[in-house]
Formats: sequence, C-alpha cells, structure tokens
Amino acid sequence: MMMINAGTGAFAESSEPALQPAVQTLAQKAFAQKTDAAVRQFFEKNLATLPNAQAQVQALTLLAEYEQHNGNYSNAADCYRQAAGFDTTDKKTALLLDAVRVLLCGGSMDSARSLLSEIAAALPVSDEDPYYRRAAVYDTWRLLAEDRADRAVPLITAYTKKKAFSEYHPALLFTLWWVNGDEDAKQRLLKEYPAGMEAAAVNGTVTVQPSTFWYLMPRSGLAQKPAAGSTASKTGTSSEAIKASPQSSAASKTEAASAQPSKPAAGSETQAKPSYYQLGFYKTKKYAEALATDLQKKHFTPIIKEEMRPSGTVYFAVLVKENAAGDMGLRLKDAGYEAFPIFP
Repeated sequence: MMMINAGTGAFAESSEPALQPAVQTLAQKAFAQKTDAAVRQFFEKNLATLPNAQAQVQALTLLAEYEQHNGNYSNAADCYRQAAGFDTTDKKTALLLDAVRVLLCGGSMDSARSLLSEIAAALPVSDEDPYYRRAAVYDTWRLLAEDRADRAVPLITAYTKKKAFSEYHPALLFTLWWVNGDEDAKQRLLKEYPAGMEAAAVNGTVTVQPSTFWYLMPRSGLAQKPAAGSTASKTGTSSEAIKASPQSSAASKTEAASAQPSKPAAGSETQAKPSYYQLGFYKTKKYAEALATDLQKKHFTPIIKEEMRPSGTVYFAVLVKENAAGDMGLRLKDAGYEAFPIFP
C-alpha cells in the first residue's frame, strides 16, 4: 500500500546492511513455500540455525515485511518485537516503533498504546531524539484513531511549527487537512511540498483509498472531495489512488510504496470493460516479483510493468489482464486478492 511518509525524501530507500548469505538462503527457501503459514513456519523453524544475532534480526525483519505485505499486522508486530529482542544496537528502538506502526495499520490501538508507553519510558523527552519524535508522531495518530482529536490536533499543529519535526511535516500537514479541512495546512503543504504525494492528495490529483487505519480517523467533508477543476472532479475517478498509513521515511525500514487506481464511480463512462486489474504498485522490485510468483502459483498470469515517475524513481506495477469471459476481477477476489480495474 502506498504509505504517506514524512519529508520530501518520502520514497528514498533506507540504508540497511546487506543481507547475510545465510539469511538470503533462508529467505529464498522460505518464500518458495506454498502458503503464508508455511513461509512463517519455515522462518521460525530455521531461525536458530542462523550464525549470529544480526542475521536473526534480518530474518525476522524480512518475515515482518512479508506479514505486513499480506495484511497480517499482528504477526508483523510480533516479528518486529522479537527482532528487537535480538538486536544489540541502538536500532532496537526503531524495531519496536516498527511494531507500533503495523499495530496502528491493523487497528490494534490497545496494543499500540501499551507498546508506545513501554518505548517512551526508555526515551529522553527531547525533540532532538529521533526516536522520541517518531514515537510522538505515532502517538498523535493513535489519539486520532481513538477519537481524541481534541488532544491530537493541538499536538500535531505544534509539531508542524517545530523545525525538529520537519521530516514529518508533509504527513502532519496532510493529517490536519484530512481531519478537519485545515486550509492553512493545505496551503502550506502545496507551497512547501508541491511534489509530494500528500500535496497530490489534497489538490485532487490522486485519491486516498480507505485503509483500516484511516477509516478510524475523523474526516472532514473537504478531505473526501476532489479539488475543483482536478482530474478527479471532472471524471469521477482519479489518475491514481493512495492508501495512507502512519510511517516515517526517516525511521522506517519497510516497503513504502504501492498505489492502486481508484474504483470507477457508478454510472460513469468508465463502466467499460477493464483492460487489466492492478494488484500492487511497489518501489521495491522484489515485492512485485513475490506477488507475481504467488499469483502464478494460483494459476494467474501476472505482468510486472515498470513506471518511471518525474522524480526519477522507478515503480513496479503488478497487473493481470482481463479475460474473454470478463470475470477476472471476480476470480482474483475469490482467490483472496484486492484488485483494482484499469480501464482503457
């Protein structure tokens, strides 16, 4: 899913050590398994065979990303917490915050609150600490999800005025616009971060598709309408859609991009037969390939299409062509996939 990230470098790849050979071998064998449960069991069974703690952290992080990709947020959070237990570096806190992030994505607010409290107890209360900033931002999103906008909005507004939180400003400004149609936040977002996905969302170039996390937010009427004169307002559909999720580009190590075209409005001219169905849109090719492999196992014929954005970043779309019977969308749905039609 496309994740609204913080900062103009929202889609920059994080800097991570290369996977150890033993982890690469384990991952290749695990991902060759036929079911999610089998993949998970293979990782768990062979984790103890890895040569060192860093390898175990890498393996658990890969499994967490896989679980998140498949919507198993609770399992992903467990993997991140287990990885944090093995980590002997200062990245332990980052792993715990990754666990908070996926708990928020999955709507597990009680667990997210408890873990945030645990993390906060070990952090300095200082805007200069990157983990404190990340935890603070996550906590405001948690408050919003728990219908505590009265507490969250003043905090978010304050963070948008602090230079220390600048990496989070696009996501926070978008949040202010999303929850109450804050016009000042919108104008600042468009002026200071015009090339970002958040700006595209507020000006109607793209549409925010619902996800578990954002469904829990209070939403203004403005946040649900395309901007006047935009492509979305003229056609009833957007050029692309994004799913928003609470993740910071500065601290996250997981996949930060997939976008899906919005569903055509009933009665619109786009009721014509779709040409393709899109099942994923990734910045990292290996995730597109993993989805394509999964589709092949279920007797579909996927296509991976590369798309270059103006920023120079290449994305990978996973597509399945409509069939002669016109029931490919139903077949994909029956197989457990969320697919979005692409019309000619």
